Amino acid sequence: MATFVAAVNYFNRFQISNWSNLAPLLHAEFKMKRLDDPDPNSYHEGRDTDVQGYFVTKGKDDQAEFKPIDFPDCKIDGDHAVVSGFAWFIDITNRVYGGPTPKPEIRYRFTFKKSADGNWQVKHSWGEYVS
Repeated sequence: MATFVAAVNYFNRFQISNWSNLAPLLHAEFKMKRLDDPDPNSYHEGRDTDVQGYFVTKGKDDQAEFKPIDFPDCKIDGDHAVVSGFAWFIDITNRVYGGPTPKPEIRYRFTFKKSADGNWQVKHSWGEYVS
């Protein structure tokens, strides 16, 4: 799915200038799981508020990379879609360890909704560490 690939590309090693390209790919009510928070209900919520705030601060500073391990599974049902699989999630500028983190494997699932103009937008992203 092209929207998934584009969103990942704009996310990886995020720069503030990427936001104008990433934002239209995210639904206004976008929710993103806080991967490093052990609380299973901890999310960044709202594309134009909490999520944007995360990306232009910590997201920019972390320079994280999300690298799918295999081709993701994609299921489409009408104007909804789910993309899921496994990926490496690398925090490039981890200040605690003085450099890149080890390559932890995550399980992920992104849900999409087709907008009225026919474009797919990410509605929800979830992930958890596997290893």
